[in-house]
Amino acid sequence: MSQLMDRIEETKILVDEGISPRSELEDLIEQQAQLAQSMKTTEARQKAIANPIYSASELAASVDAAKDSLRRQEEDLEKYIIESPIAGVLLESYVKEGELVGPGQNIMKIASDTRKFVVVAMDERYLSNITLDQEATLVTDQYRVKGRIEEIAPAINRETGTVDIKVEILENLEAFLQNMTLRVDLATVTFDNALVIPGQYLVEEDGLKVYVQNEDKQAIAIDVEVYNKNLPTVYVTSGLEKGMTILDPEGLEEGMTVELKAEGVDGP
Repeated sequence: MSQLMDRIEETKILVDEGISPRSELEDLIEQQAQLAQSMKTTEARQKAIANPIYSASELAASVDAAKDSLRRQEEDLEKYIIESPIAGVLLESYVKEGELVGPGQNIMKIASDTRKFVVVAMDERYLSNITLDQEATLVTDQYRVKGRIEEIAPAINRETGTVDIKVEILENLEAFLQNMTLRVDLATVTFDNALVIPGQYLVEEDGLKVYVQNEDKQAIAIDVEVYNKNLPTVYVTSGLEKGMTILDPEGLEEGMTVELKAEGVDGP
């Protein structure tokens, strides 16, 4: 007990000086409380053995003290039980048994065994040809299985000119292992009457809209459906008709009169 108290005093100094974390001091104080309770329980047991006429109330107190000590130890154990957030398999372990870890430190890498994904670096020039939930085919030397685009990275790698595409494997999961080499073929999507417009012409106002000029030269917002939202170029699959004049939405409001200007002609 005296050694533990000395260590607590030393740790208090280190905590005050910012050298050791406060959690280390709290752990030592908790150990001191547990040790004191254990000594109290042991003393009560020895007294009961030495004195055959030990009172029932004193024996009950000894039992209660032992239960309290057990409860403290169980609560302390719960602090150090870390449950996996998902069901899966262990890929890597970064610490060894008995090793001290700190807050926020990675201790292992776990992968789900119910879903598997492939990350593909795709040339940014083909971004306009893909969309979320698009079908894909994953090809290895032995298998051809179905996949689906789950996620498109929000940024392009400027060094490589590629964007990461996350494809979920939909069948034969057990055949795919970490770091396996394979090819991903993306299904080509075709439309009969789609119109291609710049992505910045889309406006989100109770759904997707595009500003066009009506016969009275006023700007009106019409509802549209698109295939590949949030990309530089989008395919409008419904809502627009041939001959409509599409307007840049910057600075426009519904009902505003718009005068078109031919390219290269000065004017307001």
